[in-house]
Amino acid sequence: MNKLFHRSLLVVALGLVGVACTPMSQLAKAKSAQSSFDGVTQVENLQYINGLQSPEDLVQIPNTKWLIASGMANNSGLHLIDGESKISQR
Repeated sequence: MNKLFHRSLLVVALGLVGVACTPMSQLAKAKSAQSSFDGVTQVENLQYINGLQSPEDLVQIPNTKWLIASGMANNSGLHLIDGESKISQR
């Protein structure tokens, strides 16, 4: 029984070490992903649509020029956006 206790203790200890080291590996991955954005070039013809209050989700209606934007902030709600003229309507 003494050997079983020591083996169980060893397994638990190794498991805790594995769990404790997991965030470090994830942090390293996040840091390497962040450094890959350093070489990003500007996007040509990027345009913003004014008048939308904190849009959170954007969905394009398939095979149309229309997008739907939604937001939870005050005065946000649902907006219909013309993708060609860049005009939105609540």
